[in-house]
Order: sequence, then structure tokens, then C-alpha cells
Amino acid sequence: MNLHLGTSYYSGCTIPLPEFIEMCNDLSLEYIEIQLEPPFLPSDMNPKQREALRDTLSPSGLECTLHAPYDDVNLSSLKEPIRKASLDIMKDCIDIAGELSSRILVIHAGACPANQLARHEDAIQRFRASLLELAMYAHDQSIKIGVENKQTGLDREIILYPDEHFEIVQEYSDFDVGAVLDVGHANTAGIDLPQYVKLLEPHLIEMHIHDNDGVNDSHQGLGEGTADIDGIVQALLSSDFSGPTILELDSRESLEKAITKLKYLGA
Repeated sequence: MNLHLGTSYYSGCTIPLPEFIEMCNDLSLEYIEIQLEPPFLPSDMNPKQREALRDTLSPSGLECTLHAPYDDVNLSSLKEPIRKASLDIMKDCIDIAGELSSRILVIHAGACPANQLARHEDAIQRFRASLLELAMYAHDQSIKIGVENKQTGLDREIILYPDEHFEIVQEYSDFDVGAVLDVGHANTAGIDLPQYVKLLEPHLIEMHIHDNDGVNDSHQGLGEGTADIDGIVQALLSSDFSGPTILELDSRESLEKAITKLKYLGA
């Protein structure tokens, strides 16, 4: 089974969206994933701006997925006002997903601060409460919530290891919650990537692919770091996965090289 490729229109991209869409079509991509950071933060967009975004995406020929904001939000925050504000932001993202006919909204679970690790379990339960509320809200609009794993860092991410990822998405699968596996993030945690795919396969709805040195989440081109790109591609091709595979790279050159490599691997 071939992979269904797309790329991320990431926050801070200097290419205007219409030109970026044209590039995606030139590269025969199927998906575009819009990061809902400024200028696409839903609460910052007036009705005309939301309509303009919809009118830009609708005739593009690309399937659109959305990535919820991650700066200044934390769905597992130990500070309840921050958790509730983060929930409100995510619900706005679900609403705009409906407007844009996007079937998937990718979210990060959040993190427990390094100086509060004794309360890690409390943070996990707060994320569970957040996810249940979001999943029910999204389910009513036929939108899937995709929970993404994160990279290692100073704070303890709620979804860092495969067993944590599997447990969460399995628990909420009845509400159309699925898993988004980020290859670069997993590589910083020293995880066996093909085994990760096999574990998540029943719940896997989207892939994010980029490379790094195993330490820094640097979004390098495929084959430029230490991630087992060949192994994970073969694992995907031998699975039933049929969702978007989003190349999170920051230049046309990197995208072209990645597409060439994936084709060589049979994707």
C-alpha cells in the first residue's frame, strides 16, 4: 500500500499559502496540514478571514488536516485556569476544522513541569479529562482527534513512550480518538520505530515524518539523521495504515529529496 503524502504549512512559513498550495500540487502531494498558530489561530480570525482561508483551500485539490496550537497551551496543566483556557482554544480549532471540512485535528497532550514530577500522575489525569471533553465535542462534528507523541525535553511530556500513547488512544477510541506518530519526536526518545508502528497500527490515523540526530528535534531531511526511516517506511507499507503521511520539512528541496527517497523505498 502506497503512502498518502502531504506536508505541513508550518507557523512562520514565509511562502504565501496560495504559492505553497501550488508547490504541493507540483509535487503531487495529497495533503496539506495547517498549523493553527498565528495567523491562523481561530480566535484571531474574523469571519471574512475564515471564509478566505476556506476559499483558498477548497479548490486546491488537497485534503486538509489541522494541527492545533501548542505554544502557550497545556491540556494537562496543573493550573486549572490554564487547562480550561487550553480546552477553549482546542474547541475553537474543532469548530474551524468543521468549517474547513478537515477530518483530523492533531493535538499535543501537554507536559508536567520538571519541578513538579511528583504530580506527574495528576497531570496525566488532567489530560484524560481534557481529552474526554474534546473527544465528545469533536465526535459530534465527525472530526477525529489525533493525539501526537512528543520529544524528550526538560519537562515530562504526557505522551512520550509507545505504551503511554497506546493506552490513551485505546481508551478513547470509541470517540474517534486516534494516534499520530511523529517519527522525529520518537527518535529523540530512542524508540524502536517499526515496533512503534506495529503497536499503534489499530489506532494510527496520521504520520509525521522528519529526521534528527536523536537528541534535538531539528526537522532534518530524511536520511540526514539517525532515525530508522527505511524501517518505519517498511513497517507502514506492510500495515493497514491509510491515513496522511505528513512531511514536516522546511524547504522545497527537502521535500523533493524526501519524496524521491520514499519512492525509492516503495512508498
